[in-house]
Amino acid sequence: MNRSWPIQLTDHVTVFGNEDFRHYLVGEYQDLLIECGVTASAARFAEQLSDAGRDGPDKLLVMHAHFDHVCGIPELKRRFPGAEVLASPAAARVLDNPKVIAGFFDQDRQVAGYPETGAFGGVPAARSGFRWITSSTAVIASR
Repeated sequence: MNRSWPIQLTDHVTVFGNEDFRHYLVGEYQDLLIECGVTASAARFAEQLSDAGRDGPDKLLVMHAHFDHVCGIPELKRRFPGAEVLASPAAARVLDNPKVIAGFFDQDRQVAGYPETGAFGGVPAARSGFRWITSSTAVIASR
């Protein structure tokens, strides 16, 4: 199917991305990005957002800690430095493991059809420079 991106689902929900990776921007006054994706999809999201004349998200929500949901975090933080990263305590524990993160970025670089963007400067760390702030229901990554 050949779609035109972004797609406006409702007054306050817009889908960016492509057929393989989607990013959901939700909100009216403060925007929450649901899905951080992979490096290439995060870069494409930022381009689509700019083309649509939209401001960057205020918050980035990590749905769960799999490479195709978290490897876009560094690219998104590079482009939207003021955005907070939100994750569950379980996801934060996974993202705190350097061996797991290195494996995630190995997978990220191998995603078929998506060129390496160099957004990481060769540092395979989704949480590089982040401090995880834990509450009973969520974890917030901050610099």
